[in-house]
Amino acid sequence: MKILKLEAENFKRLSVVEITPQGNLIPITGKNASGKSSVLDCIYAAFAGKGAVPGKPIRDGEASATIRLDCGDLIITRRFTERDSYLSVASAEGAEYKSPQKMLDALLGAFTFDPLTFSRQSAVAQFKALSDLVGLDFQQLEEANIVDYDERTALNRNAKSARASAENIQVSDNIPEDIVDTSLLVNELAEAGECNANIEREKEKRTSRTRMIDAMLEEATALKAKHKAAIKEINRLEVEAKQDKPLAEPIAITDLRQRIEVAGATNEAIILRDEARARKKEYATKAKKAEAESNMLTKHIEARKEQIAKAIASAKLPIEGLSLDDGQVFLNGIPFDQCSSAEVLRASVAIAMSANPQLRVIRIEEGSLLDNDGFELIAEMAKAEDYQVWIERVSDNGNVGIVMEDGHVKADNQEPAPHNLSEEQEGPLEGQEPQLFIVEDE
Repeated sequence: MKILKLEAENFKRLSVVEITPQGNLIPITGKNASGKSSVLDCIYAAFAGKGAVPGKPIRDGEASATIRLDCGDLIITRRFTERDSYLSVASAEGAEYKSPQKMLDALLGAFTFDPLTFSRQSAVAQFKALSDLVGLDFQQLEEANIVDYDERTALNRNAKSARASAENIQVSDNIPEDIVDTSLLVNELAEAGECNANIEREKEKRTSRTRMIDAMLEEATALKAKHKAAIKEINRLEVEAKQDKPLAEPIAITDLRQRIEVAGATNEAIILRDEARARKKEYATKAKKAEAESNMLTKHIEARKEQIAKAIASAKLPIEGLSLDDGQVFLNGIPFDQCSSAEVLRASVAIAMSANPQLRVIRIEEGSLLDNDGFELIAEMAKAEDYQVWIERVSDNGNVGIVMEDGHVKADNQEPAPHNLSEEQEGPLEGQEPQLFIVEDE
């Protein structure tokens, strides 16, 4: 579908404009501020609706504006007032369609895609434009990857720290596994003390008894009268003494004290060893968990990369060798901005054509930036693919294309198509002169 006739009244800078495009390339020329951009904008506004309408669509001093596009099977009319805009889409026979904007949206594709603008954009902007054509939200996936990258970095850092902490904890293997029961040693010490006390008491008793013998001997010597009784008592005591068992050797409590001290130190070492084991296990568990979560995030990131790769692989990009990778557009493996200007322009125009398969109309602003080779390349591609390319160019000579002046068509220098050819064909009849007409300003 192409535009067979464009009519506009009071839209932006335009007063009254009527254009019947001939052929595939329609240059809109004229000086700056003559209404060239308004012609291209009215095409976009007619199709795209409110989102494409400028803040002030009506020419200064006027109450309303109208755009009418004859596309053969469809007649599109959009009218603007100070309060709102109104759309009508009718068949060639005059039957109006319900939900006209929804119908136009189905035809539009990426109608805003300007190949010349695309060819001059940054690599980031070009990648974004082609991503929209692929139909995949690369930014959302990239933002999700950034979140996972950051989280994975933190997890890896925590895992590394936990591993290092676990490795820095030294656990001695030369310490007994079981805690020494010091209460048994304390009881043994108490028993030893009691035994030694009994021995001392017994020694004191025996010493006292010896003293008694001595005292009695002295008394017997002194008191011969009591000699007999004393001798008898002496004999008794001597018999008793003979019946005494040998005294036990005193228990060495110094050794027990040393054993208790050693046991306490051993138990402290065991407690520290067990705490070290617990910390080591805890850090190892944390590291294992962080590593597992990191691996899961890696899988998520790889899955998104695979999703992007599949989307790009399944996307029907218009030129062989055109690809998207790592946030850039590539042509035959070379970054797009490093390709020759001809390659970039050819690819950009092909992308624009691919983005509008049904509505075979392309708008190019700032066409004055094109040299003659670029202009001819676009003309050749438009003819080869049967697209209608409306291109804006600044010109002072007034003899190229449709010449705009002060909001109206000053001259139409198009070569008219012969009447016996279909609308898809173009070119003047042999010997036919280019058509030229002038419309005065309203």
